[in-house]
Amino acid sequence: MIAVWWAFMVVTPSSYGDNRVPWTHAFDFDGDGVNDTVEVTFTGGAHCCYRLAVQLTSTGATHRLPFQLDGGYVGGLDLSQPRRFDIRRTDGNLPEIRMEIETYNGKSEPLPDVWRQQYGIRTHYITVSFVRGHLQVRDCPRTEHD
Repeated sequence: MIAVWWAFMVVTPSSYGDNRVPWTHAFDFDGDGVNDTVEVTFTGGAHCCYRLAVQLTSTGATHRLPFQLDGGYVGGLDLSQPRRFDIRRTDGNLPEIRMEIETYNGKSEPLPDVWRQQYGIRTHYITVSFVRGHLQVRDCPRTEHD
């Protein structure tokens, strides 16, 4: 059975984004001035897995991301492990979702060929953004600060 976890159900310091709003409602990904919604789905199992969907207010569209994030978050996915999952702003730009994908119990699994073809990704570390409401995915090289 798939369960949906919303961060407002879990109150930890890493559950919040800007202005003490739960992180699932704290970011304007499409730049329309209204915060968008991130839906987190837990697939079950001790180390598996989370999937994300982002509903954009500018278009009303919900983008269900095919990528899986490894489990291991007490109380549900949050921003407590920025090397694995984070939402970051860069100077003057919209927030981006950075995530480590397709791992199980901390070990990398092969990336599906369809992801390589459709999104052009080659690594397990990606950045997801929604420029003008359109999904963009790219590899995200890790730095010593990640």
